[in-house]
Amino acid sequence: MNAGLNDIHNIIAQDRARLRKSSQSADQSPSHQPPSPNINKRPTSADKARSSKMPPSPHSPTNQAKARLTNEQKKKNHIESEKKRRDAIRAGFDRLADVVPGMQGQGRSEAVVLQHTVAYMKGMIEKRKAIDAEAIKKGWNEAQTLEVYLQAERDVRAREQEFEAAKARQQGR
Repeated sequence: MNAGLNDIHNIIAQDRARLRKSSQSADQSPSHQPPSPNINKRPTSADKARSSKMPPSPHSPTNQAKARLTNEQKKKNHIESEKKRRDAIRAGFDRLADVVPGMQGQGRSEAVVLQHTVAYMKGMIEKRKAIDAEAIKKGWNEAQTLEVYLQAERDVRAREQEFEAAKARQQGR
């Protein structure tokens, strides 16, 4: 599968968004809630009467001690968060390896995937420079050159979709 530079950028952006989302959800806890909008309001006598009849709030000093995590729970949460992070990174490298030609289906380390990706990207940049130079020689303007790239990318995506559809049909048998 020969994917373009945009595919690699899309994969990286998706991984970053997923990592940000998972780290934000892991960071949120009851102790990180925003302050109540009535924080500066003085209690009235009616408020005091109501509060004396109500059970203690979940954020009162007596209940806060119960809500704290033990060191073992904190350690477990940290281990789970790290596992999610490592799994997300591993999945990102797997997707990257699927995009870079010659890396599909190989047992590979992250360093090898990065080395092949950098080499592939450098090759793509050199090809683009050569094509741009040829377009200038032919007298094309920037818009014409860009349209050729866009059409080539559409063609590649269409071939990839056909390939994936054929692969899915073959696996469905």
